[in-house]
Amino acid sequence: MANELVRLPVTVIATTGGEPSALAAKAATSSIPIVFAIGSDPVKHGLTASINRPGGNATGITSLTNEMEPKRLGLLREVVPHAHTIGFLLNPSFSQAESQVADMQQAARAMNLAITVFSCRHGSRDRRGIRSYRPTARSCPRRRSQSIF
Repeated sequence: MANELVRLPVTVIATTGGEPSALAAKAATSSIPIVFAIGSDPVKHGLTASINRPGGNATGITSLTNEMEPKRLGLLREVVPHAHTIGFLLNPSFSQAESQVADMQQAARAMNLAITVFSCRHGSRDRRGIRSYRPTARSCPRRRSQSIF
């Protein structure tokens, strides 16, 4: 699809859908400007040279989802200071799931916390996934969490 846009040619390519569409556009052209909206670090993905000075033909906005994990964990720690194990509900089909878990685990280690990851997909299966968490937690006491986010 990105290659098709380049052949038209278009004046600018705006991407949605996160990193995959932005990376496809970046691979398709080095001359047409690309504007993206992603949830992770564009530098880490090779979309830009830096956050402050993107360089090249790609720029956009990012919510730096993964980079906010330590802050979220710190806020949770303030709200529930007695928690030692945190349940982390994760959508495994999210493109940044692996790095999000890694960032969360790194932040948890720094705060002397344990993270238990529970996978839950979007759609109607979510409700079953969340419901299935409870019996699993009861039947596996080591996997119990004092907080979930």
